[in-house]
Amino acid sequence: MKLLALSDLHIENEHDPLLRSTLEWIDSSCSSGDVLVLAGDIFDLYVGHKPHFRERFRDFHAALVALAARGVELHYIEGNHDFRLKRAFPEVPSLQIHERQVEIQLGRYRVYVAHGDLVDREDHGYLALRAALRSFPMRTFIDHAPDTWVERVGERMSGGSQRLQSERRSDPEREKTRQERTRKIFRSFAAEKVQAGFDFVILGHCHLLDDYTFQCGERTGRYMNMGFPRVHASGIVIDSESNEMFRLPLK
Repeated sequence: MKLLALSDLHIENEHDPLLRSTLEWIDSSCSSGDVLVLAGDIFDLYVGHKPHFRERFRDFHAALVALAARGVELHYIEGNHDFRLKRAFPEVPSLQIHERQVEIQLGRYRVYVAHGDLVDREDHGYLALRAALRSFPMRTFIDHAPDTWVERVGERMSGGSQRLQSERRSDPEREKTRQERTRKIFRSFAAEKVQAGFDFVILGHCHLLDDYTFQCGERTGRYMNMGFPRVHASGIVIDSESNEMFRLPLK
């Protein structure tokens, strides 16, 4: 039995080459009895159950239907670019939607998977934005506004996020300090999960590729961060039979 995880793909549209690579990856990698966890930000924008998104990414929907029929256990953890998904996949009733994280018992191993956007509790600006996006007024807007309005608002917010990242990259020293701080925070969070009894921890969100093994007393646990698959071109696999955790190329 295997657990396969993907996050932070930020697929932009139905023509994005990464969409095809992703569909081929899950089709060739997932077998009956396996667990697939989509750990947030699979899309650069997929909000609510709008027909526009369902039509744009119909191949992705079809792939989930095929995986469910094959006997693959499916989980989708909402991210900061794809959320309010409870009614987005009615054709896949076995797909489990999670707002924050999922805990999986994989054979004799415990696995913790989260998108990771709640790890840094001092990122007050993002946490305030996350709360606003999930507030009652915003939920009402998402449910009742025309598809094009929701997409327009989402694209503006995504564009703002991209500009912020560009500004960060323009100051290499400051960006290096930020990354070191972020990596330390994520590893500390993962260590807490290992201490709580998890054997494997998978996080995303920060786009910082990482792989670290913790020794907590007599227990050993391993943490991986998904990184940024558009650059790093891989997903994460845990094989319960061999007790191996490794990256599997997307391309």
